[in-house]
Amino acid sequence: MSEPNTNTTEEFVLTDDNYYSDEANAIYLSNSTFKNVYGHPAHPHPCEAAAIYGEKIETDALIIGSYVDAYFEGKKAFEEWCEKNKDKIYQKNGKPYQMFKDADAAIQRVEKDPVFMKYVGGGNHQTIMTGEIAGHKFKIKMDAYHPGEMIVDLKYVKSAGGDWNDTLKKHTTFIEEYGYAIQGAIYQEIVYQNTGLRLPFFIGYITKEKVTDVGPVPDFDVIELPQEMLDEALEFVKIHLTAKPYNIIKANPKACGKRSCPYCRDRKTLTGPTEYAVFEQSVCS
Repeated sequence: MSEPNTNTTEEFVLTDDNYYSDEANAIYLSNSTFKNVYGHPAHPHPCEAAAIYGEKIETDALIIGSYVDAYFEGKKAFEEWCEKNKDKIYQKNGKPYQMFKDADAAIQRVEKDPVFMKYVGGGNHQTIMTGEIAGHKFKIKMDAYHPGEMIVDLKYVKSAGGDWNDTLKKHTTFIEEYGYAIQGAIYQEIVYQNTGLRLPFFIGYITKEKVTDVGPVPDFDVIELPQEMLDEALEFVKIHLTAKPYNIIKANPKACGKRSCPYCRDRKTLTGPTEYAVFEQSVCS
């Protein structure tokens, strides 16, 4: 069994307060940083330059996801989150924005389900651990960690199904579309390094689906990711970190130059006209 991880380096102690800080990110990779830089099977080859130099935008999806996470963390954590972010929750007229009212209704729905609440509402919330994969230090923060039993991550998503994916040549689940097996594999591996136990990984999801004149009528479920899927995802992480270590990418990140990339569009400079065949290939491929 591995020795317990104390979440420290010689100079830096990782805590709730500094988990997302620039200093922590300079020491540790995370699931999100890995996917932003290396991609995942459904969306390979992202723009390295955008991942390293691009502006980190706090989208509505990130804000409302954090709101739902805070609720399930507990009353105190939720109250603190709401106080800290009240300018994002409330309009000038004092009423909350619609997405927060929708989230409250979705939360109330899943609270009625004992199975969902056992997995997502139970355990230890926002548990931090650190470890190492392919020579890179990693940090994780688990939504619901049930010691010795399981790891559960909460997702508040648009719908359970994704769109058609050209890379995979099929309609995807949201789990495939957003590479959540990568997250599960990293979490499972780091918990294993700290405890000697390779725990099953579950995703508890709530959707944002609505019915006209009724309001949110979310779908929800708890999904166990197959171990084979997690093993393949961990191998994906190891192969990419070994083939091109993060410090090499960070020292000289490459711009993808794709028309679909906002970072590259913002820095685009013409050197002359483009042949139609080249233009067609760039737009249609």
